[in-house]
Amino acid sequence: MTTIGGDWKDLLSAATRGDLVTMNYHLNRGIDPNFQHPEFFTTPLLEAIKVRQREAVKLLLEHPVKKADPTLAGDLEGITPMEEAMNAKDHDIVDMLLNVLPEDYEKECLTVWMTTCILTHRQRDLVSNFLGEGHCVLVTTRDVDECKELEESVATRLRAETGNQKLWIRAESALKGLFENNGESATTANGEWRPSVIDVWVHAATPDSTNLVRDFASYLMPHEGGSWRVPFRGEVPKVMFLMDSIESAGRRGNETARQQLAYLLKAHCNENRKMVCCAMLEPSTWWERMAYSFGYQKCFDFVISLLVSMVTERGGGYAKGTAFTYNQQSIHLPSLEGIESSVVEDWERELKSI
Repeated sequence: MTTIGGDWKDLLSAATRGDLVTMNYHLNRGIDPNFQHPEFFTTPLLEAIKVRQREAVKLLLEHPVKKADPTLAGDLEGITPMEEAMNAKDHDIVDMLLNVLPEDYEKECLTVWMTTCILTHRQRDLVSNFLGEGHCVLVTTRDVDECKELEESVATRLRAETGNQKLWIRAESALKGLFENNGESATTANGEWRPSVIDVWVHAATPDSTNLVRDFASYLMPHEGGSWRVPFRGEVPKVMFLMDSIESAGRRGNETARQQLAYLLKAHCNENRKMVCCAMLEPSTWWERMAYSFGYQKCFDFVISLLVSMVTERGGGYAKGTAFTYNQQSIHLPSLEGIESSVVEDWERELKSI
């Protein structure tokens, strides 16, 4: 058989060396790049990604005779090509894989929607960390001028620093054009990959958010056709609230903010929609910021693990309905008992609007 023995082993070896001539020779003869030899339990694509042989990866994914399967995990470690590329932090290979992966594949590379002006250093660091890990980030603002300023002052620098180009800054009024792909990912004329859906939404509630429920609902207000303002994978929004820890913990008496956050986390669905929600409390006091400065990477890793759990685990994972501090502690939120029924009815009315 042409799929075993020296020919396949030679293809594997050529892929790790980036020897395109030898690779083409074996692929043209019908060697199967998706075969996993019992001595190796891997594929040429996985091995090429491990050593960052980008041209070899491109050839394997695009060969006209026999293409490599971008979804095929290695038999030994169970790791997928996308996981391997993200572990290597090779954004070019991640982009190649995004362009060929089927739409129904639950990508390890998340598309994160952030409704925040990323004004604080922590929020900008969070975006940088998302990009550095290989994820895609869409940041939206309600002010067109602010959008332009962010593109010029923040986005260009973050793309250059991380090497990841998958950061889009958009005014909310221009969102429709980003997703006009009929539910399919698209590649622009200059080769830029565009997402078809949002995997998870990170919403930063500002200290002057007087009505957190109304603010939340306004972002999800459906179009005339009844769909969400942005398309979500599985049609179920997964939401993480970024909250000021002082506001949320009530140390300055903002009980309304705490109650509304508790309501949003505990009311996972209304009559028409289901949602998966959690919250992350950002450090606000001097002591918290000092502690954060020594362990910010652990904080970022924790945020990503929460988002991945919400997207990949059944029912939203362990994050669902929980508020966490920056140092990975869950916090107690107030009971909804005792809140005036008219207030709860107002909140319910806001959510029913979506």
